[in-house]
Amino acid sequence: GVPVTRIGELMGVIATVLFSPDEIAIVKNGPADRRRFMDIALCQLSKTYFYTLQRYNKVLQQRNSLIKSGRADENSLYVWDLQLAVCAAVIARNRKGFVGRLNALASENHAFLTSDKEKLGLVYEGTTCESDEETKAEFMRLLRLDREKDLKYGFTHCGVQTDDIKVVVNGVDVRKYGSQGQQRTAALSLKLSEVDLYRDRTGESPILLLDDVFSELDPERTERLIAKIDGVQSIVTCTDREVVPGSRVKYFEVSRGSVTPVSAKQ
Repeated sequence: GVPVTRIGELMGVIATVLFSPDEIAIVKNGPADRRRFMDIALCQLSKTYFYTLQRYNKVLQQRNSLIKSGRADENSLYVWDLQLAVCAAVIARNRKGFVGRLNALASENHAFLTSDKEKLGLVYEGTTCESDEETKAEFMRLLRLDREKDLKYGFTHCGVQTDDIKVVVNGVDVRKYGSQGQQRTAALSLKLSEVDLYRDRTGESPILLLDDVFSELDPERTERLIAKIDGVQSIVTCTDREVVPGSRVKYFEVSRGSVTPVSAKQ
């Protein structure tokens, strides 16, 4: 009954993890999709991260606007550089920790889904500094080094907006060289690990949304995925209800925009 005045107040209230065939973009597409994956997960875990990310993007936009205006000088840029560096240190620390924790979970999930045939590893591609102060100092140094280039091209080159996650399967960077099947299974492993990570942090599982996933998996991986999500509140869309058996499963039929409950035997 209380109005929500800021979107950040909704973060983590009803946490969800979505996996659909389009989620292969996390692995297959460019760094922006992997940053988005990190940010969505971290925003659900931490309101502080959400507000820091909002602040960083706003400062970055204002710095770029100043650069494009032609009025930028040493003093005016320093003001924005300092704010960027402070926010970047918090974001980088959280992303680095997130990828580190996710790596262990994703490795286990991927081994389970592939019957130990594939080994997955994740590496955070961002700052390697240990403390926030070191990260802040490093970003200030890089911003100064890139100042001439920034002024020439009209935007900020360095910062956490260039971060990425390296995804390796059996020693191969699957972002570039993996098959579509490898990329899809790796993306699924990441999403399942997001569920595990949220449960470990909060004590409860997020709602798992699986949209037409089973049509993209072979029977063995389908069976293993169903075993993995047992006990996790899930909403699954598929064309064959026999794919997801179980006494606790409730079925609904979607037809012409209407959702109708149906019995398991129907």
